[in-house]
Amino acid sequence: MGRGFPYNVIKSYVMVAKHYLFLKKWGRMTKGKNMMGTMYDIVVIDSGSNIKNSVGLSVSCVNGVFEIHDGCRDNVGHGTAINYILTQNCTANIFNIGISIPEEEMNADVLIYCLDYYLNQLESKILLICCGLTEYSPKILSLEQKLKKIRDQGVVIIAASSNNDYITYPSSFDFVIGVEESKRIVGFGNDFELC
Repeated sequence: MGRGFPYNVIKSYVMVAKHYLFLKKWGRMTKGKNMMGTMYDIVVIDSGSNIKNSVGLSVSCVNGVFEIHDGCRDNVGHGTAINYILTQNCTANIFNIGISIPEEEMNADVLIYCLDYYLNQLESKILLICCGLTEYSPKILSLEQKLKKIRDQGVVIIAASSNNDYITYPSSFDFVIGVEESKRIVGFGNDFELC
């Protein structure tokens, strides 16, 4: 999970998110609410957010057991940067799932846990996954199945691709929009150039 955050990558996330929020605003896509009745435009899975009034939680893993903590404090800065640019460029109700796990311990289990939480507790128009896995494991199939369930709810899924041109999961799934460091967006069988 690369932690560098070049400005053009973040702008790519924003441009894709704004496009899909526009389509949903005009009723061309479905809308969702969570169990509490709050509709989130975007759920961000990243390192959290230190922006005042950020809403969310953090996930940690201690001795192989996942724990959920109130608040989404960001100890890395990537999630805060993503949230800042999103809030400066579009009006969106954002929920953060902050991953408080060292980069070298990031694996499919972590993303699957976050997606299980999403499936059981949240609904949104867009799911923005700002991390990815560059090593294949059998658990990638489980990751794909969970994301298909989310996609089948009408959610647009955007995920980070490797900035080193490695195959990255989940952005390599054909139903996920992948964003990389360049100005290119890949997804749905097409490549788009951002201006």
